[in-house]
Amino acid sequence: MKNLVSISKDADKLLCVLYKEFLNRRKNGFTKMAARRFKAGTIPTLEPITDWQASDITDAMLELAKADLLRILLGGDCDLNDQAIIYMENRFKDGLKEVLSFLANFIP
Repeated sequence: MKNLVSISKDADKLLCVLYKEFLNRRKNGFTKMAARRFKAGTIPTLEPITDWQASDITDAMLELAKADLLRILLGGDCDLNDQAIIYMENRFKDGLKEVLSFLANFIP
């Protein structure tokens, strides 16, 4: 993976939301494989992207897939790639606490 990840602000926000959920799942005892899998219908219910249009979520997902951070499966489910997890671990060294602080900026 490149040292510099170049994605839009919307794709970055979605990645942070997915990573936050991944960390929560791991904290709650999910296996890594289960924690990184997102069902298509659950992504629009995650805060703070509940007000996003479905097409905007899809667009951000496709952008993350092009950047090799997300793997989109048939049916719309997706997995965070190892590259995404590594990137986010290096970006938010304090883990969930730091991600929550970052995402708090997007919640009115």
